[in-house]
Amino acid sequence: MYRWYQNAQVCYAYLNDVRESVFPTIQDNGKFDQSNGWPEWFMRGWTLQELIAPKQVEFFNEDWVSIGNKRRLAPALEDITRIPRDVLTGGLAAKRLSVAQIMSWAAHRKTTRVEDRAYSLMGLFGVNMPMLYGEGRKAFRRLQLEIIQELSDHSIFAWRPWIPRAGSVLAEDPSDFSGCGDVENVEPDDFADRLIKDYIEPVA
Repeated sequence: MYRWYQNAQVCYAYLNDVRESVFPTIQDNGKFDQSNGWPEWFMRGWTLQELIAPKQVEFFNEDWVSIGNKRRLAPALEDITRIPRDVLTGGLAAKRLSVAQIMSWAAHRKTTRVEDRAYSLMGLFGVNMPMLYGEGRKAFRRLQLEIIQELSDHSIFAWRPWIPRAGSVLAEDPSDFSGCGDVENVEPDDFADRLIKDYIEPVA
C-alpha cells in the first residue's frame, strides 16, 4: 500500500472535523479534544504513510473545501507530527533516518485493530509479513524482527517504555519509542570518530 501511495500523482486527505476554511495551525484541545488538539486524521495509524509517501497531498475540510497542500503546509505539519520538513516534502529518502525516529512518529497514533499498529508501518520500513488478525501485540514484535533482518540499525533497541519492565529486548508497542525523535543511526566508523572527538581528545 505504501508503494501505491508513493506512485500516486496526488492524494486527498479529508479532515472531517475541520469546519473552517483554513488549515488549523494552532493546537486546540477545545475543538479536537479526542485527538491531542489536532484533527483526528493526524492521530490515525494508517494515515502516517498517506502523509509521507505521496509527492502531493491536498487537504480538505468537512465541506470538501481545499485548505492547503503538504508542501505549503510543511512547517505546520512538522509541528503536528514531529516529522522533519524535508521528509514531508521529499519522502523518506530525503534524510538519513533511524528506525527509532520513524517509530516515534507512530507513537501516539491509534488504530481500531491492535495489529494495525504494526501492519500500518510495514511500508515505511520496506518490509513484508503476513497480516494475521487475531495475533494482537505479537504483530509488533514480528514487525521488529523483520526490520532487524532487513536493516542494520541498532536504534530499534533504543526504545524506552513509560512503565519500566523486564523481559524482551523488543518493544511492545510504537508508544515505547515516543521519546526517540532525535535518535540517529550512526555507522561504526562515524561512531568511533565521534567517540574520539567528544570524549578522548578533550581529555588528552
